[in-house]
Amino acid sequence: MPPTVLISSGPLRGKPGRFREVLNGAGFELIDPAGDHALTSEELAEFLPRCDAVVAGGEAYTAELIAACPRLRIIARTGVGYDAVDVEAASARGIVVTITPGANHDSVAEQAFALLLAVTRRIAWNDRIVRRGGWDRTPRRLV
Repeated sequence: MPPTVLISSGPLRGKPGRFREVLNGAGFELIDPAGDHALTSEELAEFLPRCDAVVAGGEAYTAELIAACPRLRIIARTGVGYDAVDVEAASARGIVVTITPGANHDSVAEQAFALLLAVTRRIAWNDRIVRRGGWDRTPRRLV
């Protein structure tokens, strides 16, 4: 029986990518639930017990869920942070938990600049005025 990997990260399920080539080439069977929603605890409980690995998103991996997975060896998060995984429970079972550091640094930088521009140009303030039928023509100095 080949080792199995659950693709639980919504944005990756059913989508092509190099990760699929690598996993298939290494002999893994991929379990790809339908949809792009965050899997519920019930859905995870259905798939995880027969998995050796999981490519995880932000869904919660509780101690109870981890305890029900006798074959699980790794939870590889496609984001940063360990807050969705009970790392202590996973470590106690010898399950490695990984993240993808730096995976979102471009998005964080883009968001920071977008927020700076929004504050400088008073985007939210002007949006509220326009939605009420107004238009603020007061000249503003950029900082």
